[in-house]
Amino acid sequence: MMDLNKDLFVSNIALTAMKVDASKVSIIQRKVRIEKYLIRNLGRVKCIMDADEPNYKLFLFNPNVDISWEARVIPIFFEDWDLRRIFRAILPDDLEFRTVVNKIDGITSEYRNFKLDLLAGADDYVTELTENGVKYRLDFSKVFWNSRLSHEHERVVSLFSANSLVYDVCAGIGPFVLPALKKGRTLRVLANDLNPESVRWLQENAILNKIPSGKMEVYNLDAVEFISEIISSDLSKELSIAATAEVRPSEANILINLPAHAVNFLPFFKGLLSNRVAFNLSMAFPVKVYCYLFAKAHEEVPHDWYEKKACEMIRKFLSAEDAFIKYTHHVCLLFCYDDFIVVKIK
Repeated sequence: MMDLNKDLFVSNIALTAMKVDASKVSIIQRKVRIEKYLIRNLGRVKCIMDADEPNYKLFLFNPNVDISWEARVIPIFFEDWDLRRIFRAILPDDLEFRTVVNKIDGITSEYRNFKLDLLAGADDYVTELTENGVKYRLDFSKVFWNSRLSHEHERVVSLFSANSLVYDVCAGIGPFVLPALKKGRTLRVLANDLNPESVRWLQENAILNKIPSGKMEVYNLDAVEFISEIISSDLSKELSIAATAEVRPSEANILINLPAHAVNFLPFFKGLLSNRVAFNLSMAFPVKVYCYLFAKAHEEVPHDWYEKKACEMIRKFLSAEDAFIKYTHHVCLLFCYDDFIVVKIK
């Protein structure tokens, strides 16, 4: 009988191997059905083996099965990505969601809030955010907030001077007045909103941002009442003492950011501003009104049509003798033929 020389059975076989995360092995086996392409188990050599790196496995392919590999460049377009991957690419890696909601309908309520459809998470809409260096706390279900207006808030505040007066007719939780105060772009602020929840959060946000007491007065009034009584009284007082005041206001800025209704408030400025602006050349400082509105078309029109439409809407309520339109500014396009515009009136 001849001796068995086991060394003669030792050989090295070159195999194609695919390294995968060990946690994915069962998924690959279940969905790809890859077994027919792998080598048959041979003693200690299995078709799936441990890789040199921990937590990885190797799929060993049968050398007798014809498998060809090639590199190919395939273009991928936006339409090829699913929503999950798109959101993962856009949102910060460390972002955590507590509540996910869907906006059911448009803003039609008196307080500019809207119905929310809770999709996931807690039924709690109190949150905190930071915009242009200012912190805000709010209940999203009870007040109006739109982060798309961040640039507009910053742009308008940058137009104010340190010695300006600011009257915000529809102040909300303070996206105009709080940065103006915090960045020293105003002497004093009178802020108003019809929604008591907005007023509450505005006052809380003033404390949150350490706004000095006495720099802002907050009101919970109808816009017409705020214009006719509060602005009229305060502006008249400031104009009467401006000549002798130690710090003279450089201007008064009146904001009306209620685009669906703001133009309807313009007639209440007649007698409040127009007589002084038109006839009193010694007026101590200029008064400017920022009136936000929606200019709507029913078909595709040139871009400048919206600005002309905005001016027509202003002139419907204030004549050229009543006020001078200083400029119009495109804020954003809301829908196909719906433009959001602010008109600066002097």
